[in-house]
Amino acid sequence: MADLNTFDAFVDYTYLHYSGVANIQEMIWDNELCDMFSISKEKLP
Repeated sequence: MADLNTFDAFVDYTYLHYSGVANIQEMIWDNELCDMFSISKEKLP
């Protein structure tokens, strides 16, 4: 991805719904879904 490191990674908000763990209406990662699937929000872009 264009030689980006983990701190420079970029995800366009229009692609949040593909992750399956985003609250699309609020455009944020969904805490409940992240917890349900044991996904650390710190590792998400």
